[in-house]
Amino acid sequence: MPPNLISIFPQDFLHKLINFPKETLANLFKLCQQAAQLFASKELYALDPLVCENACHIRAFTLWHMANKYKKSSSWHQWDVFIQSIEKLIEKINALPPISEHTKQTIEHYLQEHHLYIELDEEFLFDIKFVFLSHVLTLTKKQFPSTSFMLHEKTCLEALNRLGLVHNKIKSLVSSAQKELSAMSCHFIQKKSQVCSNKILNQLLVTRYDDHKRSYLPQYATAKVILLSALQNNIPVIIKLSRYVQHHYHDELSLGFMPSSDKKEFCFTTQFNEQSQTAIICEGVIDYPKTAEAPSTLLNRLNQYSLMQILLANFAAHPQFSGNLRHTPCIYKEALQSASDLKPHIAQEWEEFTQHAYFAQKEGCVLENPGLLFLNHVFCDSVINYQLHDLSVAIQEEIVLDENEL
Repeated sequence: MPPNLISIFPQDFLHKLINFPKETLANLFKLCQQAAQLFASKELYALDPLVCENACHIRAFTLWHMANKYKKSSSWHQWDVFIQSIEKLIEKINALPPISEHTKQTIEHYLQEHHLYIELDEEFLFDIKFVFLSHVLTLTKKQFPSTSFMLHEKTCLEALNRLGLVHNKIKSLVSSAQKELSAMSCHFIQKKSQVCSNKILNQLLVTRYDDHKRSYLPQYATAKVILLSALQNNIPVIIKLSRYVQHHYHDELSLGFMPSSDKKEFCFTTQFNEQSQTAIICEGVIDYPKTAEAPSTLLNRLNQYSLMQILLANFAAHPQFSGNLRHTPCIYKEALQSASDLKPHIAQEWEEFTQHAYFAQKEGCVLENPGLLFLNHVFCDSVINYQLHDLSVAIQEEIVLDENEL
């Protein structure tokens, strides 16, 4: 069959028996419709899934590229047409006779037999599936109180009870969605690494799989591809920063950055030219031992080292893999053994990785020492949702404060 909408559902799920009511099938397509509506209305914060493999930055980057691709208003029309097509598909399902609970037919065969699909362009199908799976895994993400500066999130299957599926089928949908979304994200990064200015990174992006068959790429190498691509593609970056004093909440700052004209660094900005833009949001914390510094002083500290260095340091200090892959042997040793002609370049990458990891420990980009900036999440969102901090106001406040102290 040509590429079609059936493919948005994970293969493991499609091979299950369709021993549930047709209303449940309609609910699944409504879920797809909701996901498309969220994307079309640029509510990207609602497409921030928990996949359990610690690679939120990869999905943020993929989602940014997708949103940017449909930047022109005429391009969004494609999504409006798709949303209307789903509505017709749901009407078609509602007109069908009831599904027997004793059927031996799989979900996939039932959809094919009743022509419950829409033929789609492969690239558009990738986008729809990415958005749909992201929506499913965002709905099942539940955040719990945390005693540290790390996020404490878990998958909550009960969030999908309203679909009308039994527990085992919900579990199959979610686990296979995690498997396929992680694979899609990794594949996207690997494609981008091929056109990256640093050609060696592609050699380091070897996919690994955990016990649940989720796909993994090393944290630092993927972050480097993302940040170099962000510089080349003028991707805005927002640092959403929660500040603490001795673990007590102080305030929150949103600092905006844009790539410099020479595409080598991110420069601070108080506003973005296009409010319709989407950005990569880097969420993190600073914990002060005594008092919080003025925002302008903080910016000076960030600029002293460069934002690029600070972000890379965070990813170097982070475990390169998680779960049962956490103790994966050094990827640089492995790469040196398999690519003899590239040894000098790989050795240089290893040295840079080591330097960034050391910087993170020394300057304050780790959980044990979050004195400069410790990242705990990365996602994609519309810039219009963020009030960027204007340091000209902050500087005036500092002057008034100094006068009062005299």
